[in-house]
Amino acid sequence: MDLLVIYGYSHIPDKLKKLRKHKKWLIHWFNSSPFIVSNMGFEEDGSHISQPRIEKLVINYLDTINAIDQTTEILKFKFKHFKRFFDSMGYECIQVNLNPETRNNGKLETILDEIMEIEEAASWKFNLEPDPAVHMTEDPTENMKRALEYLL
Repeated sequence: MDLLVIYGYSHIPDKLKKLRKHKKWLIHWFNSSPFIVSNMGFEEDGSHISQPRIEKLVINYLDTINAIDQTTEILKFKFKHFKRFFDSMGYECIQVNLNPETRNNGKLETILDEIMEIEEAASWKFNLEPDPAVHMTEDPTENMKRALEYLL
């Protein structure tokens, strides 16, 4: 689980590229969509063709564009701070911690703690609901106790 979090942070540029590509496609789709409809259209089964109201289409389009822009901002913020931390730790140190045979759990905890700090900073900056930081261990009883502490 911990390695997936680190992996996710290290692949933020790929996520940003996909978001830019999706936004570009969405803009192209919206601008090339015909919005003029006729009341004379019928489906193959004889039912009347109904086009969604233009207001709904525009609102959905703008909401999606705004969501993509906000997600892009958040990911850029997270990656900027992760990259700063990554550069201070050194590439070799992080690669060693990702390898199960050479893992130093103290350094791995440092990396995960920094990621949790970045998550908390992002949640404060962008007015998001902060997720409680739960550090998972190998002991399921301890994990359950920690999870219950957050609920009570």
